[in-house]
Amino acid sequence: MKQREDRTRNRGFTLVELLVVIAIIGILVGLLLPAVQAAREAARRMQCSNQSKQLALALHNYHDTHRAFPAGLMNTISYWPGDPALGASARGGWFGPILPFVEQSAIYDAWMAEQQAGVRNLFFSLRKEVIPSFNCPSDPGAGKVTTDGIAGNYLLCGGGYAWGNENTVTDSTGKRPTGMFYTQSWIRMRDVIDGTSNTVLGSEIILVDDLEGTPPAGCGSRDMRGLYWNHVHMGSLVLTARPPNSTAGDIMSWGGRSTRHAPLASCSNNGGIVTPRSHHPGGVQVMLADGSVRFVAETIDTSLFQYLGTKGDGEVIGTY
Repeated sequence: MKQREDRTRNRGFTLVELLVVIAIIGILVGLLLPAVQAAREAARRMQCSNQSKQLALALHNYHDTHRAFPAGLMNTISYWPGDPALGASARGGWFGPILPFVEQSAIYDAWMAEQQAGVRNLFFSLRKEVIPSFNCPSDPGAGKVTTDGIAGNYLLCGGGYAWGNENTVTDSTGKRPTGMFYTQSWIRMRDVIDGTSNTVLGSEIILVDDLEGTPPAGCGSRDMRGLYWNHVHMGSLVLTARPPNSTAGDIMSWGGRSTRHAPLASCSNNGGIVTPRSHHPGGVQVMLADGSVRFVAETIDTSLFQYLGTKGDGEVIGTY
């Protein structure tokens, strides 16, 4: 009897039982992993939304101080051979002026001092200083730094149509751009007659590493989308001509690489367009002119999204 009890007490797992346990653990991990990944992306998306909100509030504070939003850029459409004629403001745009309103006064003061000394943005000593609040954690390419300086995921909106011809201040319709930001725009809140809750202030993009993907024929090897200290190639402004995450490739005036998530069709000084994109499943975060942030689905009607990018065309905006 005692030997039988010892044998019962010392009995371990059989090989079949061990394999069953391992299989069950594998199934549970397989079930839990998507939920964990979804929870992580939800947290990243929330952080991205909060950062978009802070940028929108910074733009409002700038408007309250200067009685207008900052100019989208200083150069005309895709015009860069004449940089010297523009002086220190060459390749300038909205990014530098808003720095004091995003708690970056030290960089702003250094930038202003170098501007007054005639130093152009391309040679600004702190152009490579990373500002984390401009990087969306959902984008693996966030935090990009190039010879031209930092690139970020949040761009301001130039309207609902592609850009016009080189060295103009027009969109593809031949008229002045319809958005909140373009060449020497300095738009005031009273100019937003379509309603601040119906007008896009800015949106996200996906950044492309300069060694990622392939450059279309005629494009430089570096991707210029999202550059904050080099606005001249129209890569610091998004347009709502296409729905978010459109499969249609962007058009840059110079420099770009095409990837699956951020396709680039070609490089041209005419008809440029950067489309809002993100790694958030199903759409992008957009900042509205009233300072709010809203998630816009990639299934939104193309015309409706185009209307949202314009500030004063009088279109009727439905539910989105």
